[in-house]
Amino acid sequence: MHLFGFVLVTLISVSLTEDELVLVTTLWRHGERNPRYTFRSDPYKENDWIGGYGALSKVGFANQIELGKRLRQEYINKHQLFSSRTTNSLFDQAYFRSSDVNRNLISAQANVFGFFGPSSVYDDVNGWPPGIQPFPIHTVPYETDRVLNPDASCQLYYDIWQTIVQSSFYEHFSQENMEIFNDIRSHTEESLNSFDSWMLYDSLHCMKTANKSWPSWVTQEKFLQLQRINNLSENWRNGIGLQQLERTNNAASEHRFSVLIPRVRGGSLLWEIIDHMNTAVVCQTEKTKHAIRKRRCELKYFGYSAHDTTLMALLSTLETKTAVLGDSTPEYNDAIALELWLSLENDFYIKAKYLNYRANSTVDFTEHITNCSLFGAKCMLDTFVARSLPYKPPHEVDNWCKNGLWSYGRESTDGDINRVDKGSFQSKTSLAYGTLNAVLLTIIILVLTYGDAS
Repeated sequence: MHLFGFVLVTLISVSLTEDELVLVTTLWRHGERNPRYTFRSDPYKENDWIGGYGALSKVGFANQIELGKRLRQEYINKHQLFSSRTTNSLFDQAYFRSSDVNRNLISAQANVFGFFGPSSVYDDVNGWPPGIQPFPIHTVPYETDRVLNPDASCQLYYDIWQTIVQSSFYEHFSQENMEIFNDIRSHTEESLNSFDSWMLYDSLHCMKTANKSWPSWVTQEKFLQLQRINNLSENWRNGIGLQQLERTNNAASEHRFSVLIPRVRGGSLLWEIIDHMNTAVVCQTEKTKHAIRKRRCELKYFGYSAHDTTLMALLSTLETKTAVLGDSTPEYNDAIALELWLSLENDFYIKAKYLNYRANSTVDFTEHITNCSLFGAKCMLDTFVARSLPYKPPHEVDNWCKNGLWSYGRESTDGDINRVDKGSFQSKTSLAYGTLNAVLLTIIILVLTYGDAS
């Protein structure tokens, strides 16, 4: 009896001396897939790929189950994120959303199965496979999904891209790689440039992943050249590595493409994650039981099944892409985890982690997030929110996108980030001057009053 009491007290003491994991958001790239495009001299036809172009492969399906298991080990087994493991409770505590593309939806299903594991709840349903528990996967139309599809229609982004393509910066890059493009044209009869050569690279990459032979004219050297071009162009698509363009191009300098592009492509996702965190804070601090908020307050885990472009877009808003991935891009099944923690001092902070699937490793990159380096492996939530403000799209994001770049700086409702910053500075300056004038006026009155009295 005394031993039991000692163990119980010890367990309680340990629980009271550890920070609490409040909320987790994971974003993963789908599993291995078939190529999305072909080329004229492609030795493989669509029938050579099970499921056709763009479909999730069997390997990709299996790897997503494994990724789900790794996430389960981290958040269910290790951190015990969920208060209860009953079916009804899990439905209330977890929310999954997928890009509206087949490979992503199937990846989400596989990931969820790995995350929660087998269940016997539906085993008595005639015709349903034993051990499988269905779980809702939410989605919206791909073309209008500004959260998980960075390439959703946006005239503002198209105008930015046109500015880049017409720049001497881009022309110089194209000239540097003219030899490889001419070589590709001679073998494929395809006229590719710096920004659509990814389609050929993607096809070759899928062949390599599936252990299929390349065409005879493709060498490892050419593949690596295409990989380098692809990685660089993907950086530019996300506003990374454009410093030279911003220095030499007036429009780019004025509109700060290195901020504006991530704002367009990843801002909606970043701020959806922040909104979930803010809701969790309210739920923790107010312990609200309001019926409308009850469902949101029970949520502990958000899982997003998306694309390499989505991971790139989110990393660009955190200004951590180079620190996390260097010159490369996210591989199949890689994931980002953003965790919200509550410290023993009742301070909320976040941790950011990158899960490299192939290496089976997890890297904490919290300290690389802008303005978070002072906190090491922690970034205070208010600091994280403040540093993310430049990447917050306006509420009417569709209209903002539709108006294009050329009206961007003239919009009265939502000007560019430079004008927003300037306005904020002016308002603070005006407040400072107003306060200073009030203090001076008080001093003058006191001087006059005491001067008359003396």
